Amino acid sequence: MKDENNIPNIQVDKNQLDKNGWSTYEKLVLSELQRHNDWLQKLDEKFANVQLQITKMETQVQAKSVIMATLTTVVISPIVGALAVFIMNNLK
Repeated sequence: MKDENNIPNIQVDKNQLDKNGWSTYEKLVLSELQRHNDWLQKLDEKFANVQLQITKMETQVQAKSVIMATLTTVVISPIVGALAVFIMNNLK
């Protein structure tokens, strides 16, 4: 039987020990801790993957920014300069 949090509802005599000295309750607790540890490790791996993807995207954005800045400097600035000279020459 499980409760609303999907946790087994097990009645255990905490004083009853197995041959090796561990009670059934202690074994259940350790099992649940291991399950939580496995779940947290999976979350940690997913989080690391998300961080890696964000870093890749930031690198791509930076590279595109450099390309745009270069294009602006090499292509657009001379055009604007030429237009300014043309306008100044035609105003005389």
